[in-house]
Amino acid sequence: MRRIRALILTLVTACAATVGAAWVALPAFAAGATATFVKTADWGTGWEGKYTITNGGASTLSG
Repeated sequence: MRRIRALILTLVTACAATVGAAWVALPAFAAGATATFVKTADWGTGWEGKYTITNGGASTLSG
């Protein structure tokens, strides 16, 4: 009975290690486009801002 338990435990551990290795080996996907806005100056009668647009994807953005 102990031998069967040890065999089952070994098999479960090996399967868990294989699944864990597959999880780590999955490719990472880049994020899509993001945009941020920051107000860089404010003088009461007007203001100045800065937009930063980042393309985290592999395809070209249009529009």
